[in-house]
Amino acid sequence: MAKKRQYTNEFKEEVLAEVDLANKTVIQIAKKLKIPSTTIYSWIAAAGKIPPEVVGTKAKGKASPGEKRTRTSSKLLSGLKAERDYYKAQMEHFMKLHFTSMTKGR
Repeated sequence: MAKKRQYTNEFKEEVLAEVDLANKTVIQIAKKLKIPSTTIYSWIAAAGKIPPEVVGTKAKGKASPGEKRTRTSSKLLSGLKAERDYYKAQMEHFMKLHFTSMTKGR
């Protein structure tokens, strides 16, 4: 079984400062320092902070009513576009057959 690494409070503070100041994600910083990203996330949570890549986003399943309406409208619109494209293709096929048969009879 792997030995659990111990980090000093000073090291944790340096990492948290880098998370705050760097224009990188927690995962990028974790890879650079060769420590698990979950460890850094736990330090961020313990400090009562929010990771930079999460700021301005909502947790999954916590969409506002406006976001839900937008998502529903987008799904409906994409379905209507697919239906329109289907009927458009059918009409083009019909017109092609109809005009081909009309010109052959002349």
